[in-house]
Amino acid sequence: MNNAYNAQVEIPENKMNSLADSLGRLENGLVVAIIIIFLMLAAKFQSLKVSAVVLATVPAVILGSLSLFIGTESTLNLQSYMGIIMSVGMIPMASGIGEAGDQ
Repeated sequence: MNNAYNAQVEIPENKMNSLADSLGRLENGLVVAIIIIFLMLAAKFQSLKVSAVVLATVPAVILGSLSLFIGTESTLNLQSYMGIIMSVGMIPMASGIGEAGDQ
């Protein structure tokens, strides 16, 4: 039974290329999400300085997520990468853009 756990899985080359392509697209999605969030913050606060200060929390969010992966010995896969993008997307909610009754 130990041999089953220690067996190495061979992944076909085309699947590895597909995974690398998917991760590349997610990286592009993260950059687009950050740009959209910056524009939303700039429109809300009518100041590029304030929106840049709020957006400065993005590295902390990413660093916190990656440190949790290291702490729990998890891997960075498609689902976890999408979770990081979603947590970056929560920044406008924390800064008050998504408040109810906001005119």
